[in-house]
Amino acid sequence: MRILITLKALDDMLYDLEYYTKLQGFFYRLFYAAGFVNVHNKKGYKYFSFSNIFPVPADFKIKKGEIKKIIFASPNSDYVKAIAEVLRELYLKQEIGIGFMRFAVEDIKVYRAHLGIICL
Repeated sequence: MRILITLKALDDMLYDLEYYTKLQGFFYRLFYAAGFVNVHNKKGYKYFSFSNIFPVPADFKIKKGEIKKIIFASPNSDYVKAIAEVLRELYLKQEIGIGFMRFAVEDIKVYRAHLGIICL
């Protein structure tokens, strides 16, 4: 399952190329708020992933009001449902900071990816 998170830029800003660990920390805080307090310290695979903030502007300049997106994904549907619920309760229409970038969470959509098998 996946969550498509739609963000709206709150300022004119540069696309921070070193934001990745800040975004990772944001997701670990969501896990904690959802009651999954040991995900960060768990040994081995965590069974979730997330995309970069996209689309990346060619000049790395984000204009105020521009829409960006992030995808959170996990085969664990409990993770996805809990993260989506926390996002809706705490962050929908609220400001979040990811590194030096500031966004408002505009929308949250949970969906299943239907992947076909390609046989050659």
